[in-house]
Amino acid sequence: MDYGYLEGTSAGDGGGIDVWLGGAGARRVTGIVCTVDGKKRDAEIKILLDWAEEENRLILDFLNRGSMRAMLIERGDGFARAVLPERPVR
Repeated sequence: MDYGYLEGTSAGDGGGIDVWLGGAGARRVTGIVCTVDGKKRDAEIKILLDWAEEENRLILDFLNRGSMRAMLIERGDGFARAVLPERPVR
């Protein structure tokens, strides 16, 4: 998995919109992750490109640490579905 940003875009932190590149090989947007960081007091979206369904738990576990909370919205065939973290968020 690789991480970068989209050139010519602007996210809440002043940088480009984050992109996480998975290994599915489809070269399409497979979902977005919405994050809120209570410590930094900001919220962002992160685009998942070529993300396999089995990798979803990895990204949620990684992003739901410390003061950050995340929710994944998967792209499906004609629908979107939200995937929440397994552990409760306080």
